[in-house]
Amino acid sequence: ERSVRSGTPLSLVLLDLDNFKSINDSFGHNCGDRVLTAMAGALFGNKRLYDLAARVGGEEFALILPGSGLGQADGIAERLLAEIRQLRVTCEGVDDPVSFTCSAGLVCTRGRTPLSVERFVDLADKALYEAKAQGKDRVVNAPTPDLLDASQTTLVHAEEKQFLFTGPDT
Repeated sequence: ERSVRSGTPLSLVLLDLDNFKSINDSFGHNCGDRVLTAMAGALFGNKRLYDLAARVGGEEFALILPGSGLGQADGIAERLLAEIRQLRVTCEGVDDPVSFTCSAGLVCTRGRTPLSVERFVDLADKALYEAKAQGKDRVVNAPTPDLLDASQTTLVHAEEKQFLFTGPDT
């Protein structure tokens, strides 16, 4: 709502650790906890003062970026993934440090069209799923909701014009 009231962009990045179950199964839950802690540290270390970062599920995190358009948010997400690729976690009973990656789904609204929280999160979640489907360890951008709404409106107007000139389809 604040984004629409002020007409400023708002971005949401959903991040999910890749192959986290495998880390837990191979190295134990204590190691998995260390990976989660390292992931949270990277996330909190890369957020700006007015951004919001949170763990939202087992191995899923969210980063809310007020005032960030798609280009800026994508840059933040890509830098975060690059930093995570470089992280190494030492775990008891494991000879070599454990490395890990994560996938991210990004959605941005330009603040021009009201949008429910559910729809906003759903778009980011679908982009995250697509990042996993494309091979993981990447950011996928969701379609901009403001543009989706605009294209739907344009389509409706075009259909109305066609009806006025040609009548109903038979």
